[in-house]
Amino acid sequence: SAAYPGRTACWLVRLNSGGEKIWDMTLGNLVVCQAIAPAANGGWLVAGNITDDEHTNFWAARLAKEN
Repeated sequence: SAAYPGRTACWLVRLNSGGEKIWDMTLGNLVVCQAIAPAANGGWLVAGNITDDEHTNFWAARLAKEN
């Protein structure tokens, strides 16, 4: 996975029932993931916030079933 030294990143890891990694990904920098849920299409919904020195913005993303 990508590393962001000195910054916050959202690291997602999907495991199979045996605990083995299927995939992992890192979302951006200065990103905090606050919720993840399965989507009706088999993908995933992820939500969180991005904070800089002056602002906090909320975001949401839909990951494809293949991820």
